[in-house]
Amino acid sequence: MELAIKVISVDKCNLQEESRIMNEVAILQSLNHPNILRLHDFFEESPNFFIVMELMEGGDVFDKIVEKTQYTKRDAQELVRSLLKGVEYIHTRHVAHRDLKPQNLLLSSLENDVLVKIADFSFARRVHTPKSLFTRCGTPTYVVPICGVLESLLLSRWWDIPLS
Repeated sequence: MELAIKVISVDKCNLQEESRIMNEVAILQSLNHPNILRLHDFFEESPNFFIVMELMEGGDVFDKIVEKTQYTKRDAQELVRSLLKGVEYIHTRHVAHRDLKPQNLLLSSLENDVLVKIADFSFARRVHTPKSLFTRCGTPTYVVPICGVLESLLLSRWWDIPLS
């Protein structure tokens, strides 16, 4: 098994960034699913944090879409199915990712461009009460238009995604 190591200079992090890193690590340590990027280890050796994760050699979905220009209907359905399995799992663990976008969906290999793993849990939050969904966050281009309207958000957990 090949691993990737993300090295983060603690000296260059402000308190908010450091808190976000620690939150992401805590959430990833609690998750274990084939469609979630696997965290293998985390440690601090001054002046750096080291995050050890599985190596994803296929790049991200955004770059793959640009490269392919289009997915077949079947491949798109498989990709979305693997994404939704990961999202369903994190929701059963009371985690909201809050920054799902093609750049945060990683492909494990160059050969398989439909099996995705959700990555970058830096905006993720444990959802203990519906009120914790009020915070607007994530990448502005990808924020759901109804974000911040609790009743609508809870009633429309998924955008219209046909899988048949």
